[in-house]
Amino acid sequence: MSKGKYLEFHDLDSIVTIGSVRFNVYKNQIVGHIVQDTLNPDAQPIGDVTGRWMSPDPLSEEFPEWSPYTMSFDDPIKFVDPDGRAPLDYFDKETGKYLGKGGTDEIRLISKSDWDKGNLNNYSTKGKYLSDVAAKNIVSHYIQFTDKKIEKNVEVKINNNLDLSAKYDEKADKIVLNFPKEIIGGTIENRYDMINMHEHETFSHGNDHVKLWKNEHRKYERSKDGVRFEQNAVNYQVRTSSWNKTSYEFKETLYNAGYNNYISISDQNKYFIDVIKKLRK
Repeated sequence: MSKGKYLEFHDLDSIVTIGSVRFNVYKNQIVGHIVQDTLNPDAQPIGDVTGRWMSPDPLSEEFPEWSPYTMSFDDPIKFVDPDGRAPLDYFDKETGKYLGKGGTDEIRLISKSDWDKGNLNNYSTKGKYLSDVAAKNIVSHYIQFTDKKIEKNVEVKINNNLDLSAKYDEKADKIVLNFPKEIIGGTIENRYDMINMHEHETFSHGNDHVKLWKNEHRKYERSKDGVRFEQNAVNYQVRTSSWNKTSYEFKETLYNAGYNNYISISDQNKYFIDVIKKLRK
């Protein structure tokens, strides 16, 4: 979970300290006692079990607005934490309105009534069943999480022809993101996939389109600008904070589409290493 940053497993030892008792967890026997210094209350031993609650939450840095001592967002009746993963995003499947966080790192679609009742297992992940308005609201929600602020206004346009692209509308002075809702729950599984998509399309391509119009007063031409735009976008997106948290499927899709070829071999071996290892097996 923390990739070695924190100690996450505490049950490997056969004998643990519980208060002043030494306990063999395999034999279920007390095997010793610790003599406490009753004259110095500050010198009391901290048991192994107690110490489990004194180590940092491996994901606490991702949620600075929540205390690391808070369990299930202070609502253990509604939320559970079965596997310790990041508690992330639920959306109203009718409107696309962001509802809140739950025990998953997927983008999940649920009815407002099920959300209110805590029936969090009655969800879908498939964007193709969303209305265009709902899909637009979900995609737009993640624009705010790019590493660098997107200076222009962004309009998301949903399509059904698998066109994922960004352009600049110079008359309205805004970036337009064409987005196929079918890739929600497919290529894009979790919030980091969606944010990283925005890094590539909305931020990098969008800014390059703006610069092209401002500096050369012309529109994008694939034959002239295509390679440069993709080199800029891929080299940028793999260095953003969301990249390492994107799903394997997201990286694999980019790799199979040849986007890895827009970065150096050393960068391919660094940023696409999981995909490359699997392909070599």
